[in-house]
Amino acid sequence: MNPVPRGLIAADLLQALSLEGCPICYTRSESEHRYMHSLLWEHVNDDATRNHLRASLGCCGRHTWQIGRMEVDGFGSALGNGIIYQDLLGQVRSRLDEHRRRAGGYGQRPTRAPIRSRRRWPWESPESLLGPLDPCLICTVGERAERSMLAWLVQGLSDEPSPFRVAYGHQGKLCLRHLNHALTLDAARGAPGQQFLAEQARQDLERLSADLDGFIAKHAWERRDDPMSVSEKSAWNAALAFFGGNEPGSGPGGHE
Repeated sequence: MNPVPRGLIAADLLQALSLEGCPICYTRSESEHRYMHSLLWEHVNDDATRNHLRASLGCCGRHTWQIGRMEVDGFGSALGNGIIYQDLLGQVRSRLDEHRRRAGGYGQRPTRAPIRSRRRWPWESPESLLGPLDPCLICTVGERAERSMLAWLVQGLSDEPSPFRVAYGHQGKLCLRHLNHALTLDAARGAPGQQFLAEQARQDLERLSADLDGFIAKHAWERRDDPMSVSEKSAWNAALAFFGGNEPGSGPGGHE
């Protein structure tokens, strides 16, 4: 298990906890944003980066559009994206040429040929022609940051007193997906931080359920003039945030 987070990591986590929403959604988005900026600024022609992009055939759909908009908004040009995708077009054309070669020309059934083992997307067949061989590079960076920050957060919440316990829940709190990950971290099994998160979630969801009850009940015709509390008015939004994580567009750069 990691030691108690200190320095920049602690500062990043406390900053994320000071914002409304899930702190791990935020730190993941921030890590991805920083990496995309670095890729565009420094690594467009880096061999290792380009080899991964060739294997993954670019990025997932979300990050493809994010990195495109980021370059235009930040640099005023899409040159980096143009260089990347010109190279990737060559990769797709090569696969299509190989497909035609195996088939002996279009209109004939291609000969099956296995490709190297990899994680497949649900819609792919074992002989997928144009599927990625590696996962999205930016997703990989985000997932790595997500796992690391969750471990740090659980450890930080395991101490008492702790600035993380003081900060947790006033603005930032974990969404359902990250709460599940935090409570099932093998490296933190049984840690006081996990117990703290589970108890906080139980109390928060009890309050949210009561607020949703009020929100729903006061939409009845006979109660249409009953005033709603602030928490009742925002209960539907809080429920979406818990189940769906941070709202798209709320992350760094506005392209989450």
